[in-house]
Amino acid sequence: MHPIAKKVWWSLFGVCTVYEIQRKWYGLCMTTGDSMTPTIAEGAVLLVCKRKGNIQKSLKRGDVVLCRSSEHPKDLIVKRVTAMEGDLIPCSEEPINPYLKFANHTTIPTGYIWLRGDNSKTSHDSRFYGPVSQALVQGRVIYQIRPIFKKIESGL
Repeated sequence: MHPIAKKVWWSLFGVCTVYEIQRKWYGLCMTTGDSMTPTIAEGAVLLVCKRKGNIQKSLKRGDVVLCRSSEHPKDLIVKRVTAMEGDLIPCSEEPINPYLKFANHTTIPTGYIWLRGDNSKTSHDSRFYGPVSQALVQGRVIYQIRPIFKKIESGL
């Protein structure tokens, strides 16, 4: 094989490999807003684990996830899972949501999760739009790359 053709082939192979890794397994995203401060800085670059089927089966309370917005499906949001299917959410703690208006509590339906931002003063989360389908979860946030490199721990 000609040396230039060999370089072109390896370059294409490298680009395709990186594309597939980014599409199926890991990806980067950048945040806007401060709904997850102090855990995640405003404008942070995040590394997200995207193994889709595996993510939804292994979700747990405290995980920070990248999720399609249930209100604006073209948008992606970063929030913490605070309740899982079958959990009760007391309405006295969640007065913002009309979904909860006429009940003492609500039960998270099967296949759904409750999302909250760590900065509850500025976060637009499940308190406003109710439970979110697990099918909307795109991945689990595992690292903040920038501005300060740190592991994003699960936990409430």
